Amino acid sequence: MAKCVHDGDTGSADSVYMAESIEEVKAYLRSKQSMVSPSGSLYAKPNTDTIELVLRFLLSDVADEDNV
Repeated sequence: MAKCVHDGDTGSADSVYMAESIEEVKAYLRSKQSMVSPSGSLYAKPNTDTIELVLRFLLSDVADEDNV
């Protein structure tokens, strides 16, 4: 009898996006608001390592803007 190995995935889904929503996201990513916080500091400093940035956003409290 074969032993089933579970790799931790709980599911997957395909999503359909409207062209309008894709353009809205692209416009936001090109905007100043996506790069500069309300306090005027950059969300990502030029010397921030990509791995550090990803971990900071994954592990920090969403409401705690001081972690950015």
